[in-house]
Amino acid sequence: MMSVDLPWDITIEILSRLPVKSLMRFKCVSVSFYNLISNDPLFRKKHLHYQSSFKNVIFVPHFINFQCRLVSISLEGDVRKNRVDLKLPTSGKVSFHNSCDGLFCMSMSGGDAVIWNPTTRQVRRFHTCPSYIPYRSWIGYSLAHDSRSDVYKLLGLTITYGYGITTYKLHFYSTEKGMWRYIEEPSACDYVKYDGQTTIVNGAFHWLGSNEENFRRPHVVVSLDISDETYETLALPEAIWDDLTSPKLCELNGKLCIVSQHIDYQCWDLWVMNEYGDVDSMMRMFRMSFAVQMDMFSWPFHMLVDDTIVIFDPEQIYFCKDGRVSRIISIRKYRKYRYKKIYAYFESFISPHTCLHGKEVNQKIVPNGFSATMGRDKQVVTKKWWPKSYLQRLCFCKSF
Repeated sequence: MMSVDLPWDITIEILSRLPVKSLMRFKCVSVSFYNLISNDPLFRKKHLHYQSSFKNVIFVPHFINFQCRLVSISLEGDVRKNRVDLKLPTSGKVSFHNSCDGLFCMSMSGGDAVIWNPTTRQVRRFHTCPSYIPYRSWIGYSLAHDSRSDVYKLLGLTITYGYGITTYKLHFYSTEKGMWRYIEEPSACDYVKYDGQTTIVNGAFHWLGSNEENFRRPHVVVSLDISDETYETLALPEAIWDDLTSPKLCELNGKLCIVSQHIDYQCWDLWVMNEYGDVDSMMRMFRMSFAVQMDMFSWPFHMLVDDTIVIFDPEQIYFCKDGRVSRIISIRKYRKYRYKKIYAYFESFISPHTCLHGKEVNQKIVPNGFSATMGRDKQVVTKKWWPKSYLQRLCFCKSF
């Protein structure tokens, strides 16, 4: 059988379309393959671009501990065939905050931050923000990608309660010094609404701001630019709050949105800002009614290619198009626990050790072993190079 060497650019194109688990096997083919997959930022961007169209969702129960197992399914194809059980990366109670490029940002009960890749099972732990006070503070984190400098940034937000005063502190994790760096709080409002998730749109973090602590009528959207670390505010039109309550920011198809339930808890509205920064471009996309109350729902988070919006409740998956439910999939038999939230993500091979650090950790962490900072011994898999002739016997077509 005659072997044919593929041009390097075609090989890169083929590798960039492979699933993560298949791609990781090719790191052992040759040194050039290993350097391409591990160290080439352009290849990483190309692979992320292709993988971002294949969305997965992970179900998070009300109470998470080391005995809990998470369930992940794919939105593409038959849901029943794509169910995958994922084990938690650490012991103890954890809280999920957001996902970015296949990485999940979480916090532990002691306040430490955790970055976890559910596909490769790699995990990294960061010490807590200096403004966190045990038993008096609530802390949350958010991971985001800075497109200008092509680096990832970790934001920590602490809310401290005491003596009738609520204080907010924000910190960025400095990769150069390995410590948290304090930044000023926004001055446009007295209170910032933070429920564990930060909306990231157009290269900025977003929160609802208000001068009232109960947040029944927030009047501005506060944004923090990821690159410049500067604040901006957007005034909200009064029409949004007519007979509506419990507003929440979300991102849908790259646009800033506001979801708010009706005062009678029987329907909810989705408002979309079509032009970022232009308040007049905010329009109500549709109103939908459901039999259960709004606080039982995870908020809309994903729009498919055909403009179908995917919405979740604890029992079913709703596929909505043109303001109507076009498809319903029951998830009752998939769940083992009562789910509190659902998060969207796509598979990637980005390592938590390199996204916030300059040097790759030359070890592979397998599902049964975690890093020493997590209190578990690390199981290291020794690298071995496959003969290059092995590549010529592989059938690339099976991976598409």
